[in-house]
Amino acid sequence: MASITFSHCGLCVSDLKQAIRFYAEGLGYEVAERFDVDDTFAGTLEVPKGVILESQMIVKDGSKIELLGWTNPKASGTPLASRSQLG
Repeated sequence: MASITFSHCGLCVSDLKQAIRFYAEGLGYEVAERFDVDDTFAGTLEVPKGVILESQMIVKDGSKIELLGWTNPKASGTPLASRSQLG
């Protein structure tokens, strides 16, 4: 039987610097690898050409989170917290 492993969880964030500060200073994660991502990975990410993002790995107690700070393509829609349906 093949074994299955979990490498990391990815989170898209609107402000990468603020997210790093929250996870590092607030929750005790350590900053690890960082990558600049461009069109080389557009097909893998299933996004159109023109992709620009920063990927920052953070680690704590054996868990790894990838914070994804997208520059392009831009996000669209309304953030959940500001929707008028909430109340």
